[in-house]
Order: sequence, then structure tokens, then C-alpha cells
Amino acid sequence: MLFVIAAVNVSGQDRSVLYSQYLYNKLAINPAYAGCNEVFTVSLSTRNQWIGHEGAPKTQTLSSHIPLKNTKVALGLLLAHESIGARNYTSTFFNYAYRINLSYGKISLGMRAGVISGSLNINGLDEDPVFYDREPKYLLPNFGIGGYYYTNRMFAGLSVPLILGYEDGSDSNRLKPYHSFKSYSYYLTSGYTLSLSSRWEIQPSFLLNYAIGPGYNLDLSFNASYMNSLRGGITYRTNRSLVLLLDYKFNYRFRGGFAYDYGFGEINTYNHSAFELFLQFEFRYKVKVPNLRDF
Repeated sequence: MLFVIAAVNVSGQDRSVLYSQYLYNKLAINPAYAGCNEVFTVSLSTRNQWIGHEGAPKTQTLSSHIPLKNTKVALGLLLAHESIGARNYTSTFFNYAYRINLSYGKISLGMRAGVISGSLNINGLDEDPVFYDREPKYLLPNFGIGGYYYTNRMFAGLSVPLILGYEDGSDSNRLKPYHSFKSYSYYLTSGYTLSLSSRWEIQPSFLLNYAIGPGYNLDLSFNASYMNSLRGGITYRTNRSLVLLLDYKFNYRFRGGFAYDYGFGEINTYNHSAFELFLQFEFRYKVKVPNLRDF
């Protein structure tokens, strides 16, 4: 019942994105990441959180992005579905990035626009006004912005994935979008790859999520890679959880992996933490379009 009640209220800006494999799901966090792989890239991921609890959060994400040939423009598409309790959310965002070549590396400025739809399945719920006085379905706009700097060895990005929030309108059972700088959820991420030999590389990285009020959550990660194929690592999350990471590059186009989150909080007495799976495909070509208007 806890997850059902929590799912009734939607704040938009306050709905933080949580991905343990954020190194392979950066478009979900930052629209400026579009095109940074320099090839057409498609990623799929699924995350099951708080396993063992009925109505616990589940998230599925599909992202694709591509740089346009002979331009500084890159485009991306992000689709996500999240279920928590009786509430289901579906997000569709189109991403645009403009990339600038620097003397060392590139900087990308991105933005996204799209809609978030939601539905509340009240079948089987008690006839409580908290459920039945709410709008069962809605479709609302949202936007996001970000910046991303990257080289062959390092990256750093800052973004606000959701600019708008949602609140009850004059009619208590309807939601309306609102804007408040104080409600922004900021994502700062960075990492560096260091070569130890011709076969081994290590990559420390971090992801910081901060919002006024809720405070911050920090992921500190350390990964080691062998022959750029097998990668394993560990993440410490300041909300008292430890994440084990593993992925493998099967060939030059396809990589897959998983993450297992083990929490140290009291809720872990009753569940088996969380797990996350991802697949990534890279198609080694760019769109042969000289101008965005021809796309």
C-alpha cells in the first residue's frame, strides 16, 4: 500500500532518475549526450527495484541517438516506462544536441522536449477519495537541458532532465504543469579512463544528483576493463547501497551487462535489493544528411 499512495502524487521535477549503469544510459540523464558515441547507438535497459515488495518500482528504457553527417547536430529519442504501485508513467522525449569542436575534445549543448503520460489503475483499490478523486489519466509536456564535455579519455556533464513539475489545478482532480527553479533536480557526472597497459584500463567516475529540499545522492564508481571487452566494477551510493557492475562487449556492435544493488538500509531486511540489465548496439555509420531540414 505504501507504493500505491506514493504513486498518486506526481511532481515532475522531483521524480529523480536512478540508473546504476549510468555510463551506458547517459541520454536518459543528459540530452547533450546525443551523438557523443559518433555512431548510431541504441540502448535498452530494465531496472527492478526493491525486489520482494508488491508494487515496487520497475523501469524500462529505450534510447537511440545519432550524429548527422557533415553537421554539428545530433538527434536522439528517449522512451521510458515506469510502474510503481497503481501508477504507470510513460515518457517520450526528442533530444537535440549541438556539438562544438575545441582544441582538445568537444562540448555539446543539448535540449529535449516531449510528453509524460500517466495512468492510475484503481481496480481493486479501496474506495478512498485519495484515489477516486484523482484524474486516472493525463498527458503533460516537459523539457530538459544539459551540457556535456568529452574527449577520448574523460567526460563531464551537467543537466536538468525535467524542467517542469506538476501540481493540482483549480479542479482538484486535474494536474497542471508549473515551473520553479527551486524544484530543479541537477545531475553532475564525470569520469576519466586511465591506461595501465595495452590490455588493462581503469575508469573512476561519479554521478551526483542534487535537489533543494531532498538534498543530494552521490554514486562513486570504479571500473576496470580488460581488452576493452570485459568490464567489472563497484559503486558506492551515499543512500547506503553498494552496486556490483559487470558488462561484456561481444563484438564491435553489441555490448550487454547487469548491475546488482545491495542496500544497507532497514528496507533490505525484507527484500533482495535491485537489479538492472542493459543492452547496447552501435551501428558504424552516420546519417548522410547535409542539412537538418532534409532529415
